[in-house]
Amino acid sequence: MFGGETPENMEEMSSPLPPLKWSEEIFNDLVKSFKFPVSWGAIYPQDGQTASQAPAGYITLFWDYFAEGNIRLPITKFVLEVLGYYKFHISQLNPMGIVRIRHFEFLCQSMHIKPLVDRFRVFY
Repeated sequence: MFGGETPENMEEMSSPLPPLKWSEEIFNDLVKSFKFPVSWGAIYPQDGQTASQAPAGYITLFWDYFAEGNIRLPITKFVLEVLGYYKFHISQLNPMGIVRIRHFEFLCQSMHIKPLVDRFRVFY
């Protein structure tokens, strides 16, 4: 334990995940600009809801996946293969994890090389 932490006050020190810090307008712009079909049923979280509280049948996808990670839906077969190999669900990856996978995929495509999980594993 560190500086004054005791089992009694550890619970007080831990805080819940921070609430969502964006607006419904930004969410709607994201849905529109990335052309999410209405049939996907993308929904804006309720006030105070965290990423870990997605309703049944929904997953959390972070804005950074789209803006920084260049992820597009439907997701590419290569990304699914990497997730499957490592037994990850997409919502378990942080945005930089998506960036790493997509960057590798782009590099392979730019060199006219098929991106494969075995090749990805050589580097990561």
